[in-house]
Amino acid sequence: MKYLQLSILFFSLSVYAQQWDSVENFSRLLHYQNNNSLVKDNNFFLHEDGKNNIALELEALIESYNSPILLGEKHPRCIFPDRYFWLSKQIYLDKYEVYPTFCNKLKKWHDDNPVKSVSALFVGGYFSNPASFFGHNLLRFNGGDNELFDLTLNFGAKVPEDETALSYIGKGLFGGYDARFSNQEFYKRDLVYSKSELRDIWDYELKLSEEELTLLKLHIWTIRNRLFDYYFLKENCAYQIASILNIVIDMDLPKYKQWYMPVDLTNQLSKHSDRVKSVTYQPSIEKKIFKQFANLNEEELDYAEQIIKTNYIYEHHNKEVEINVLNTLLSYYNTLLIDSHDEETAQKRDMLLARRLELPIGEKSITIKNVAPHNYPSLSKASLYFDKNNIYSEFSIFNNSLLGEHGLQDAELIASRVKFVTNKEGKTDFYDLDIIKIIKLNRSLENFPQQKISWEAQLGAKRIDGRIKPTAIVGIGKTIFSDKKNVLYSMASALVNHTHESFSPQVKLNLLSKNSIGNFLISYKLDIKNKNNFLSFNWKRQINNSISLSFDRAQKNSTFGVGFHF
Repeated sequence: MKYLQLSILFFSLSVYAQQWDSVENFSRLLHYQNNNSLVKDNNFFLHEDGKNNIALELEALIESYNSPILLGEKHPRCIFPDRYFWLSKQIYLDKYEVYPTFCNKLKKWHDDNPVKSVSALFVGGYFSNPASFFGHNLLRFNGGDNELFDLTLNFGAKVPEDETALSYIGKGLFGGYDARFSNQEFYKRDLVYSKSELRDIWDYELKLSEEELTLLKLHIWTIRNRLFDYYFLKENCAYQIASILNIVIDMDLPKYKQWYMPVDLTNQLSKHSDRVKSVTYQPSIEKKIFKQFANLNEEELDYAEQIIKTNYIYEHHNKEVEINVLNTLLSYYNTLLIDSHDEETAQKRDMLLARRLELPIGEKSITIKNVAPHNYPSLSKASLYFDKNNIYSEFSIFNNSLLGEHGLQDAELIASRVKFVTNKEGKTDFYDLDIIKIIKLNRSLENFPQQKISWEAQLGAKRIDGRIKPTAIVGIGKTIFSDKKNVLYSMASALVNHTHESFSPQVKLNLLSKNSIGNFLISYKLDIKNKNNFLSFNWKRQINNSISLSFDRAQKNSTFGVGFHF
């Protein structure tokens, strides 16, 4: 009878399968890739060869349905409820229940976590952790009246606390870490991302049927805490969260492309517009505070400055002014206390809070807009540049330049960028390489009492005097002036080649401007060691999300270029 059921099942699936009701979807529940599951746990499979033989695993699934009820929580229906839910849509299962009465833990977890919809979250880049430079993805299962208590599904690597930076990069690139899915309440994620790491969040709420919601929820139960290998460029949070969504939405996961970034997930969701109910932007607490200070009028600013300087709150004749200022300063001091438990700061916060509680509720609403990540130009880029004598070809896996139109405001992040030069005779040579290049500007924000430093870091190689030399740049700086379209900033840097004799301190003054005709960067650089100075001009215009034009002028040499983003 078992083999008859199996034969009928395969026949019906191959002939009548529609939407997600197919053997392919069963393979997605097992996280198959190239006929082999990415899950490392042997107990994730009912058959000893289930990791690489889907037919045997499906046979074991059918056979195990009628295992003794006395197994209780160890019954396959309690451990793999997603697979049996899928199977129940393909063949008749006698006495089938989505949440079997003998699966007490599964039933309690289900009751404690109601689900009305699912959101794919994109969290902006975080520059203090290399694994988070490019952003992060996770799922939120929206269910209650308060989203902070909603269930989330996260994927991350298990990294030892004492891991060195070099070991971290090497293992992250070549698969030296175990990783797993974990689920917890959203407020714990929000506390880390928005309030501690000061990162923006975009919420892509999806349109899913009741069956699809049930299948995804059951899959969380099955997949949580299962071990995977972690690869920084591909089998990362973005790829694994996309693989979860792939169970109900065809995410077209790349088979041959060797990288997959968090923004790639949002780009693929945007292609399924009928499946995206809404896109909501949640600015970081830092952006909210910046906006609060920027909104203060002259009278409010004077009042705020007096409170900050004197640590004394006098009663203001205009209660609206007092409320706006106290709200702003409370947000400011609460943020300072996230990373520091300074007693004096805590006392200031408590003093402000005590006075604020004596006043009416009134508060100005704050509106902050930002471009959703799926509207950014594609991050991988191939470019061609031309000058009078040479053709330059360039390729980048990840390219968010200061002149680009993307979500990293006042920041540059370029990874795995290689450039070649071809001369008139047709000879092609290596020109330079950026393993990683980062510039982080922190603006001198209007009315804001605390200013952060800007910084840059770069690691790569360059052809110098006919030889390829490893190079590194580190530097710190500050913004001198900024408004909505322009930033003038300085940077003191050190250029280091492969020998100590190549150490070269530099000072740079840069003007970054973005307007309707394009984005440009004017840079003046002084090489202190060699007593040389350079003036350069760079212009870029994004035509659409796929094509950009550029013009560079440096040391009397002009270069025109076209970039193709994919």
